[in-house]
Amino acid sequence: PTLRIVLQATGSVTGRALFADGRPAPGITAELSAFGSAPIYRESGDDGAFAFPAVALGTYTLRLEDPIGSGIARREVAVNGAVALGDVTLDDAPPSVATLTPLASAVGVPLASTIRIVFSEPVSVGTVNQATVRVAGPAGPVLGTLQVSGGDTTATFTPLAPLQQQSRYTVALEGVTDRIGKPIVPF
Repeated sequence: PTLRIVLQATGSVTGRALFADGRPAPGITAELSAFGSAPIYRESGDDGAFAFPAVALGTYTLRLEDPIGSGIARREVAVNGAVALGDVTLDDAPPSVATLTPLASAVGVPLASTIRIVFSEPVSVGTVNQATVRVAGPAGPVLGTLQVSGGDTTATFTPLAPLQQQSRYTVALEGVTDRIGKPIVPF
């Protein structure tokens, strides 16, 4: 019998995991995965460095996770040789509402107003919808359109009909996530 070995071109992926405060993140689990193949795992060293020295050329998802904390990060990586990602900062905070316009408890708001929600960080556009961003008035849910802009940090709700005079409206957010999947603190 003849043994045939076929070698394929490979590349490498290197980087350094950092905590949100800029310190190196040792002991972070680094997972490199591609559709249809088993993931490869490494652990970051004392200086936060991680390396995947020989991986087949292709497109991968790199996921970094702190096994004892809440920090995570994700990057899409196209490997066509040596890829140096540099510093990758772990995200340890969920998104939150940074500003809301009109302000909570505002009075004298024009009836044709839009509602503008600015998030503390970019959000996953697919999670901003009528089920996760709800506006309600005296007659129940308010129908409207939602648009995400500003580098995925701003959601604008435009009611389909003018708001009612001298009425209280509420805005509720639950289920919106950031780009790595952390859910928003309910608002």
